[in-house]
Amino acid sequence: MRNKSIDNAVGWLLVISGPFIAIFVATSSSADPVNAPKMLVLSTFAFAIIGLALTQWRDLKLKEVRLAVVVSGFFLVSLVASLVFSSAPFTQMFYGTYGRNTGFLTYISLLFIFLASSLVRQLNFHRNLIRGLAFVGVVNVLYGILQLTDNDPLPWNNTYGTILGTFGNPDFVSAYLGISTAVCFAWLLGNLRNWKIVVISLIYLVVTIFEIKKSHAIQGLAVTAIGFAVVGYFFIRAKIQKNWVTIGYSLFVGITAFIAGMGALQKGPLTGAIYKYSISLRGEYWAGAINTGKSHLLFGVGMDSFGDWYRRERRPSAIIKPGPNVVVNTAHNVFLDMFANGGLLLFVSYLLVLFLGALAIYRIVRRRRSFDVTFVALIVAWIGYQAQAVISINQIGLAIWGWLLTGALVSYEFLNRTSTFEPAVTPKNLSKRKTRAISTSLSPGAILAGSVGAIAGLLLALPSFMADSHFYTAMRSGKVEVLEKAALAKPLDSSRMALVSQLLAQNKFNDRALLIARAATKFNPDSFDAWNLLYGISLQTPIPEAEKAKALSMLKMLDPLNPDIQKLK
Repeated sequence: MRNKSIDNAVGWLLVISGPFIAIFVATSSSADPVNAPKMLVLSTFAFAIIGLALTQWRDLKLKEVRLAVVVSGFFLVSLVASLVFSSAPFTQMFYGTYGRNTGFLTYISLLFIFLASSLVRQLNFHRNLIRGLAFVGVVNVLYGILQLTDNDPLPWNNTYGTILGTFGNPDFVSAYLGISTAVCFAWLLGNLRNWKIVVISLIYLVVTIFEIKKSHAIQGLAVTAIGFAVVGYFFIRAKIQKNWVTIGYSLFVGITAFIAGMGALQKGPLTGAIYKYSISLRGEYWAGAINTGKSHLLFGVGMDSFGDWYRRERRPSAIIKPGPNVVVNTAHNVFLDMFANGGLLLFVSYLLVLFLGALAIYRIVRRRRSFDVTFVALIVAWIGYQAQAVISINQIGLAIWGWLLTGALVSYEFLNRTSTFEPAVTPKNLSKRKTRAISTSLSPGAILAGSVGAIAGLLLALPSFMADSHFYTAMRSGKVEVLEKAALAKPLDSSRMALVSQLLAQNKFNDRALLIARAATKFNPDSFDAWNLLYGISLQTPIPEAEKAKALSMLKMLDPLNPDIQKLK
């Protein structure tokens, strides 16, 4: 990307997109106030950014970006292959399941974000990206205070009784706060001579760690500890030139991490402090995802479709703990979700994307020893995201940062190969006249490409968002006809159809419930909930015996280890 005006525009769009996506929620218009709105904004930004960036398509042929382009192409081909060769419903794979929205559209948008950020050649981009990350942290800390003091201005259905932030879940907000805390710690150590920064940083650290603790989510504390350890390593490495000191520090951190890891597995002295019951449950979810990936090795079961296969692929031990009726639609591990949903191709291509980030870190660390606050902040934020990805879900508000930071590291590494780069153009270092000249230097073709991209991204995501919004309105109306219409609105969604069918059956509208249950089984024959509803309705409303027998056989096939299901007649 050699056109400086386009480079600058792409950089600023990327800097804005991260905070906007992380913060944006729609509590008054969506049944899912978090994921559906974030997907809409992500798609709009991503397609606008890639449309603008690709006006400099010749840059994609340059040697300096060839590896990122090849890896991105591999990931894209893997995504398309899963979409084409998996048997899950197309719209489910494209938009993702209700409450997740991590389907094809989300991942191709994240890929565009990664590719564009790896192409940016402005140093201020990286500084502003970290500032944007910190801004989201501050917003969520302040918002967390409102939630903890029962002054939340948003009408959440908060069943957790603690902070949700703009992520809609204590686990996600605690993980993000852990990342922002590590970044703040890097900023603190890089500005020890500025007492104002030191005081502000310490206040932020204390308040944020308190909120992480109040979230009751251990992953936030884990990310914080990992981040502090990484920042400490780079600080000691920069200030003490003797290698044995950094080696000793690394050994100490490694041993501590090992003991903590054993504690998470109920072994060693830290078991009581670290182990949580949910860790054992994750072991079962991971095993189910691994089995699913093995049985669909190349292409997986389809994006966001692991939930349709968990019952079939879980281990017998999962029937004991967490129990036969406890199911999930995600592995609670981003890497295993890739394997289960997209197969070996997507799993390997995702690892290659992360490898580019790790390779960039390795190259810069070999080159320099000084404590570069921007670089250290990029590293700890990236590592923090990967750490939480091992035990958590790829929530869009978090995922945007994982992909942004990976691309930013690739970009930063290239900039640090040479000292001949120019800093980004900003209003602070230009007169208003020059600023206007830069902004208007974008060619009509570039403006058109970005605008067309934004419109395309918006139109692609809008049907899913509107269907969710109509469902929200229908649920509030309480009218049977409106609910039925919302359940069958396109793009169809198994969870939405099952919920409406269940509500209608509970209120004795069995004929209407049966209609939707039949549509749900036709839309997604692998949906256990759809067949279960159809079978349950058949016990109250006469249906053809062949149809009832089919529902029963499908239930037994979809949940082969559940004794309660296998004994049905």
